[in-house]
Amino acid sequence: MNNQPKGLWYLSIGQAVAVLGNGLLQSLLILYLTQSFHLHSHYAYQLNAASYTMMGIASLACGYVASRTCYVKALFGGEILRVFAYILLAIGTLSSLKWSLAFFAIGQGFSFTVYLVLVGKLYSKKDKRRYTGFTISYLLMNISFIVSMAAGGYLVRYFGFHDTFLVAAFFIFISLLIYLAGLRYINKDNSSIMNLSRVASLRSKKATTGSRKMAGFLLRKEPALQQWFVLAAFSIIGIPVAYLLFKYLNVMNILSYVALVFVVLLWVYIAMKREKSSERQSLFVFLILAFFIVIWNGMYYLQTSLLTIFTEHNVNRMIFGHLVPPSSFSSVNAVYTILISLTLVLVWHKLSQKNKSISIPAKFSFALIMMGVGWLLLTPVIYTAGAGKINVIWIFITYLPQVLAGSILYPIGNALVGRLSPPHMEGPLMATWQLLGQGMGAFLSGKLALLAVIPEGQVATSMTNPVYAKAFALIGVLGFAAAILCVVSRSLINRVLV
Repeated sequence: MNNQPKGLWYLSIGQAVAVLGNGLLQSLLILYLTQSFHLHSHYAYQLNAASYTMMGIASLACGYVASRTCYVKALFGGEILRVFAYILLAIGTLSSLKWSLAFFAIGQGFSFTVYLVLVGKLYSKKDKRRYTGFTISYLLMNISFIVSMAAGGYLVRYFGFHDTFLVAAFFIFISLLIYLAGLRYINKDNSSIMNLSRVASLRSKKATTGSRKMAGFLLRKEPALQQWFVLAAFSIIGIPVAYLLFKYLNVMNILSYVALVFVVLLWVYIAMKREKSSERQSLFVFLILAFFIVIWNGMYYLQTSLLTIFTEHNVNRMIFGHLVPPSSFSSVNAVYTILISLTLVLVWHKLSQKNKSISIPAKFSFALIMMGVGWLLLTPVIYTAGAGKINVIWIFITYLPQVLAGSILYPIGNALVGRLSPPHMEGPLMATWQLLGQGMGAFLSGKLALLAVIPEGQVATSMTNPVYAKAFALIGVLGFAAAILCVVSRSLINRVLV
């Protein structure tokens, strides 16, 4: 780990500090909606899923704008927007909450997408340190998740939701200072996708007039003095649009379908137009892997929505005579992630030293199976409990295979984007990965959560246990089905990545 670029540590530590704030929102949003605003769990699930979906949609637009301007400026701008998001969230009205989610979606679309791009740009495409670097980053983020998710419920208990969200804003501000301190290490190539060689290639005789115009428009870099203006103008337009979509969730659902179809068709078109067959195949493999990431994220996001509500009402949360807040169980995820990620860092490092590796399809298939196991094992436990609450130990057990899946898929997936990207398209491709993985994954999560919607007023475990048992079984089967599809598509994936 000593031979990693210095920029990795500034980026990863800055992001880890930001996660101290983001983890509070992630672990508390569902409870904030149901306890402070007394919203039905059905609407709370949909609004929670919509927040992730909007972040995914925003990532696509923000990634493109960042690539046209400056990645580092976009990173700083995103952090500023997230600070304002938490301040608005602390106001405590339903309207300010939706404005907060709008600010957060655009801010996250800039900051997190650009963060991943900048980490990827620290390495060459075949740099063996790439997977280890992304795993280290994932590890540090989860250390922060332990703190924020474990502390979130207690901060709310003693200080209330509003003051807790102001604490989150403070952490985002500190992360901005860390990025500033490491600017010379993370801004090694002026953080833009344009360079003279690309301009020369666009002017080559082999390129058609139409392709030169399209590529020139998509990849043109704005002059330095206009970069802040472009970022500000996009935010001024994007935030009100996001607010309206949070206000009208049905419209957002329609937009999600449109965005999915548009983005997939766009990248298929781009792939077909690439002159090199290797680049075409890489983009098709990207879309295949993105499909599996959507499935994984759809199941993963249920931890902070469906599983949190289940834990609140259907789990005996007494530990050594102390009633643990339901949101604090999310920290179990982070604890497992740290232990597993440390092990994986050593495993990937040892394999790279011996010039050995486990195939990407094998990793993806195993992770999807583990995700299915994590949900499926709860079904017999719930039926065994009958009309009572299940033992809290099963929440600790169910997290283990799910976290193992995430520890494999998340860092490797992000690292693969840079490897599969054609030259100078890292930003748009990473933004697409965020849209398909995070946005569409959250959209799928919202649909899966509807499998366990409890009718209002029915809180008795005798009534709700069968509903949850059936839902968890169906979600688990989805993981196994996705793993089978991944095995079927392994030949094309291996041909590109081996």
